[in-house]
Amino acid sequence: MKPKPLAPLTCRGCDASPADRGDVVPPTARGYTCSRCLCATPSEGGRCTPTGSADNAPKRLEKLTSSNTVSRRVATGRAFRPGRPPVSDKQKRQKARERDRAYRERRRKERLQAAEAARVAAFTETEERRHA
Repeated sequence: MKPKPLAPLTCRGCDASPADRGDVVPPTARGYTCSRCLCATPSEGGRCTPTGSADNAPKRLEKLTSSNTVSRRVATGRAFRPGRPPVSDKQKRQKARERDRAYRERRRKERLQAAEAARVAAFTETEERRHA
């Protein structure tokens, strides 16, 4: 049984084709909503007009022309600060002390274990000589 050919896709909201809007749609797509209908606000009815004139573009797109980046950068605190947060010299010294202390403790444990193993080996060797 041969599958039925699919009808050309048009926008669910305004019946515009993807080529009219310049949208890329995969050939396996079963539905399509154009970029303008996706950007339309609910107060505008969630639909755009089928004509491509700038006068009929959603009002929300007009706001995108001006940027509020400069006013947002005035924020205080850690907001909008890229990278790692600064660490005070006191905190750095404290962390270095803790690192050194932990390293010395690990080394001490290793030396004690090695000494204990040597003592046990020496003891067993002496016992073997005694019984031989």
